[in-house]
Amino acid sequence: MRILICSGAGIDYYKSWPDYVQATGLHEAGHQVSLLCYQVPRSPFPQMRCRKSLMEGIRVWRVKPHRHGLSPGILLALLQQKRPDVIRIHDPKNRLGFLLAWAGNILKIPVVFTPHGLLHDSYIVENTEDPLAGKIAFESAIFRLKEVARSALKDGRFFDHYMNFRMHSAFSKADAIIALSVFEKSLCAQFLGAGKPVKVIPNGILLEFIKKCVRRDHEVMEDGRWKMEDL
Repeated sequence: MRILICSGAGIDYYKSWPDYVQATGLHEAGHQVSLLCYQVPRSPFPQMRCRKSLMEGIRVWRVKPHRHGLSPGILLALLQQKRPDVIRIHDPKNRLGFLLAWAGNILKIPVVFTPHGLLHDSYIVENTEDPLAGKIAFESAIFRLKEVARSALKDGRFFDHYMNFRMHSAFSKADAIIALSVFEKSLCAQFLGAGKPVKVIPNGILLEFIKKCVRRDHEVMEDGRWKMEDL
């Protein structure tokens, strides 16, 4: 199967990222995996500056992300490779995922989406540091452009409503949603209604990699992300 995975700029360096674990695991299982990531021309890391590269045998395509998510390089990257059988998106905040979900719909390619950080979405929770302490306002999410226009006509905050739409439109464009837990599946059901299939698949980890990173004092993680010196 040909699988296109959307990721961030640092996938070559953060081996704890779920998209890295998924990409390398699928590649080892014999699937044809490619990655679409941010290009960062001024990055101190050489791989992030390249438009095309290889990561452990996986072809990586990099596109400069426009601030507003309008990155035409996505379509060029799609046209330059074999048509994928499925598009995999991992993060609502990924500026490439926004357009990739739309492109998948236009090209009739199935899109599967994992909404990492669903309860850290400032558009639907009052307190992202303690999301369950307050109200979860799923109705505040914007899924369609006409909702952006309607909301902007009421209060004039077009850019804010557009950013809301950019973050959430992949939910409506995805053919299936992957939740990381049974609890998150119940949240997705409230968020999206009953019409969208939601499956529970927890994130995997690279156990051998983690064992290599563990210090004697066991302080290897900070805010849920690996420190650069641990890599």
